[in-house]
Amino acid sequence: MHVVPSSKSYRKNRDRRLAAVFVSISLIASGAIVLPTVAADPVFAAPTTAFTVLQELFDLPGTRTVRLGENITADPGEHLVMPTDSTVKTLDLNGFTLTISSPLKNTAAIDVQPGASFVVQDTSANSDGQLTATGGYFGAGIGGGALGASGAVTVMSGVVTATGGEYASGIGGGWHGNGGDVTISGGTVTATGVSGGSGIGGGVGRDSEGGRPGGKVTITGGVVTATGSSSPKFDNYGGAGIGGGGCIFGGAGGNGGLVTITGGVVTAKGGADAAGIGGGCFGSGAHVEISGGETSATGGSAGAGIGGGGDAGGGSLHISGGELDATGGRLAAGIGGGANGAGSTVTISGGRITATALADGSTFRSGGAAIGSGGVVSGLARPGGTLVFQGFAPNPVPSLPLTYAPQAGNPANASTITSDESTPHVWNFTEVVSAKQPRDDTRVVIEWGEVSAAPTGLALVAGDEQVELAWVGPTDTGGSAVTGYSVQYREKDTSMWIMVAPSVPTTPYTVRGLTNGVEYDFRVSAMNAIGTGAPSTVETATPKAAPTPTPTPTPTPGKATITLSSSSISEGGILTVSLAGAPAGMGAQLWVHSTPVMVWSGAVGNDGTLAETITLPGIVSAGAHRVELRLENGTSVWADLTVSGSATTAAASGTLATTGSGFPWATAALATLLILTALVLLVMSRRRAKNH
Repeated sequence: MHVVPSSKSYRKNRDRRLAAVFVSISLIASGAIVLPTVAADPVFAAPTTAFTVLQELFDLPGTRTVRLGENITADPGEHLVMPTDSTVKTLDLNGFTLTISSPLKNTAAIDVQPGASFVVQDTSANSDGQLTATGGYFGAGIGGGALGASGAVTVMSGVVTATGGEYASGIGGGWHGNGGDVTISGGTVTATGVSGGSGIGGGVGRDSEGGRPGGKVTITGGVVTATGSSSPKFDNYGGAGIGGGGCIFGGAGGNGGLVTITGGVVTAKGGADAAGIGGGCFGSGAHVEISGGETSATGGSAGAGIGGGGDAGGGSLHISGGELDATGGRLAAGIGGGANGAGSTVTISGGRITATALADGSTFRSGGAAIGSGGVVSGLARPGGTLVFQGFAPNPVPSLPLTYAPQAGNPANASTITSDESTPHVWNFTEVVSAKQPRDDTRVVIEWGEVSAAPTGLALVAGDEQVELAWVGPTDTGGSAVTGYSVQYREKDTSMWIMVAPSVPTTPYTVRGLTNGVEYDFRVSAMNAIGTGAPSTVETATPKAAPTPTPTPTPTPGKATITLSSSSISEGGILTVSLAGAPAGMGAQLWVHSTPVMVWSGAVGNDGTLAETITLPGIVSAGAHRVELRLENGTSVWADLTVSGSATTAAASGTLATTGSGFPWATAALATLLILTALVLLVMSRRRAKNH
């Protein structure tokens, strides 16, 4: 029941509350009370030793980092959940091991829901902490549960082993779940799908709806092994190593999504009918961008190395750097279509490609192309695709080994490559094949060029905590223009080089933040589309601070003398101050005490003297004062001064009169007024209480 207060008690309490408010405001205004600041929600960093605590911490809202304090193994049926709250949850292995191997059916070992973000790192000295995550039936190792897509997963360091449950990916979607965003920048990652799941990417599709797409996978470093699997019941219908999931009960497999590789060592192997990187069974290829690192992609039977799963087209590939070795499964292209699938659009602007299609060994079928379409299982050959060379036109046009070796009485192995005259670096090619003919393995190697030669003439100029480097760029650039320079340094007689600038556009460049007195080695390498060339000769320099200038000798104190035109003057009167024996040209200031007030500033004349006439400001009140002439070298000379006026002087008491004031009168007046107001309100409140 709600009780309404009486008007009397209400007014009394109101007046008391108002009085308290005015007193509080007055105390704050006078500085007697300092309001506390509100601290931000801290990141949890204390080492954790229990799995239940891990669960609670990850379930809390907000961005959070949780560190392991010892090895932890989850009990059967337990798993971690990253809730959908648009924040980042980071697990720091801290050199320890976390094992989650027996979650419940339909759940991932680490359930990263769409909209959530999960990061794995290891900040220990050796970065050897381990995370082992095995999904429950239908659940991914790290990612989505049954019917669940994956949120964002990032691995920065540590050793991560993720294995899907039945029909799920190692990292990515659970059964009938999409792959999500996966980023790997370091560490050692092993991701394995099960029963048609991809290694990294989508899960197996539900019934006739087909496999799930692979999402977005970005690899910038680390050692990554991703393996898709086949269905144990049907011995096919597999998932990609990186890309789409498999299909079990009909429908096409998942398409490959977007895969970007800029560094690291990547090994991807597809299950049956699936690509190493690209589509799951019957799924089209991914859009693949490779600009660095070492990548090996092998398709399962009927799946391309990079491209489509069985019966599917190859998608697209752009390689601008690094090394790629792509091998198709039986009947599939090295780069391009799966068995019976059309070729890819392949764009080359750097790097090195080795593409291989394996011989079928059957008299009833023909194998796939090294780059192009998959082999003919039935029907007519598929289009071979488009090959684009950016930045140069190969001469002669590269020979692309195709589906089979020439046989007597049959059409020869042939490729029709036609150039678009308006874009002379683009070739569209078709393949003329004859079914029912065996052939040998086919392989094509395309090398963009070589790395640049080493820069020359490296010269160093040491400074304060820095060294400036200058060099001469190489004349032999390997057939590809220099895109930048890698600058490295190390302490003398140590083995570990530190890269301070992965891509400096031009010379010179200054390395900062060094330690004075420490000897450093420096070297520079040129970079082009192929990679980083040999380093320059090593040069050595020692940073050092600039020499300290010799200070000007300080004149001996006591030689300078001050004279006043009068030792007694009226308020606001005129006074002449004379100085002799001071250093020539030295800065000087004239102050009046007790409370110091500067009344003049200037410099001593070239003859060591000065004579300045000043008018005393109004804040110099009547009484005894001292005049200080303060020199720049720290020397002061003094003289006594009496100021007469209507006020009672302080000379009789032996103390100096006040000059100016530093007391905050306005603040004090405001505080006093507020306190008086509060007292009035309290008196009124008590009188009302008596009258009622």
